[in-house]
Amino acid sequence: MITQRTRGLQSLLILSQIWLFFFVYWIWFFCRLLLLPPDTIPLQSYSIYCFWLLLGLFAEWLNRDKRRTNLYEFSLLKHAPVASRQTAFAFATLLIYLALSKDRFISRVFLFSLLPVEYFVLLWTNHALPEIFVNWFFRGTREVNTLLVGTLDSAEKMRFWLERKSRFGFHVAGLVTDEAVTPGSTGYPVLGTIGAIHEVIKRQNITQVILLNFMQRPDNYRVLIDKVQAQGARTLLLSNVEELLQRKVAVIEDDGFRFITLHEEPLESPLNRGLKRIIDVGISLPVIILIVPPLGLIFWLLHKLQSPGPLFHRQTRAGIQNREFTIIKFRTMHDGNTDLERQATKNDSRIFPAAHWMRKLGLDEFPQFLNVLRGEMSVVGPRPHLLEHNQQFARVMAGYHLRTFVKPGISGLAQVRGFKGEANTFEDIQARLQSDMVYLENWSVSLDVAIILRTAWQIVIPPPGR
Repeated sequence: MITQRTRGLQSLLILSQIWLFFFVYWIWFFCRLLLLPPDTIPLQSYSIYCFWLLLGLFAEWLNRDKRRTNLYEFSLLKHAPVASRQTAFAFATLLIYLALSKDRFISRVFLFSLLPVEYFVLLWTNHALPEIFVNWFFRGTREVNTLLVGTLDSAEKMRFWLERKSRFGFHVAGLVTDEAVTPGSTGYPVLGTIGAIHEVIKRQNITQVILLNFMQRPDNYRVLIDKVQAQGARTLLLSNVEELLQRKVAVIEDDGFRFITLHEEPLESPLNRGLKRIIDVGISLPVIILIVPPLGLIFWLLHKLQSPGPLFHRQTRAGIQNREFTIIKFRTMHDGNTDLERQATKNDSRIFPAAHWMRKLGLDEFPQFLNVLRGEMSVVGPRPHLLEHNQQFARVMAGYHLRTFVKPGISGLAQVRGFKGEANTFEDIQARLQSDMVYLENWSVSLDVAIILRTAWQIVIPPPGR
């Protein structure tokens, strides 16, 4: 029920914003006609411009993560990022249309004066309209008188959520529990024991019951649910699987079955994998053609001067699903080194002098774009380690191999956060794994682009300590 209310409000908000955006557009257009000389562009063209602006606004809403959208913020500044994103989508869509249609006749005065006006309209509506809608739709007879059933601790954990949902017409009448209650031990009034729930629902005119500890007492609560349903009250079961497992979970439904999964994996979508592959190929080809050859010449000269031997270093690494592949790098260690399994340290004597700078800038990694083109790696992903290192890290940290659900990358979230180089402690490995798992569970094109840009910036201006 609560999801229907929030989704309904979100849909109502965007429809209202589209209508207001349309209204302001034409008000601004006719104001311009009054203040400036008549435009030679026909009205039909401005109708097309309006359509593309509204299409961009709607596209932003479709692309938004509505689970994380907060309809209520007391500060206008908290709504500024959403309003900025909406404005950017709307005007970017129009600009793309203008570029593709080669339409150069739109009034720039009109366009660039409209932009801030529409931004402030979106900012105000994001801030004010949800409160107006709530007062219209969720007050009076639509308020929900709610009873909590379970332990005092569970009720306290729900407090913040319940306070936020009070805006959607939720009113907490109190709590029924079988625990011993002392004065001041809970912020909610205790209305009785669970066995007396039948009388409490009647006495308090309860219209909704939230069962807080269903997973611990499923057999007892099945009988309880029948009692609640017999009274005509709505029933919600709080899922505390995350609390029991002590980790985040996601609920998915497929072909009539519901599953609990421990990890979201956006890159299991063929569409997302295709987009990522387009980025990989689009970046790798220019790098291999334009950057790798001159870099190879520089490394070849350095090898001649300081460390004669082969230009490239090839090594077996663990790829996706721990499948072995041969990684290609410019050689930075002296030829004939037999201790390849040992991690490189800051002042490692195996590295010839000039190569310290090359490693600091990450220039030795550029031949790996060949691995990307061959499909063994991606531009962005968890760094591939030696098989021996993977086994070593997995012994220290459970779940370490989960990072291999995606292709390894030349750079990754852990690297741009500063977690690179030698990993000797549990904290080092944990920091890398946490970043890799954040990437695996939250992949998006924008995240890949952000990591690529941050990596490029760190090549130009290396962060302190590298």
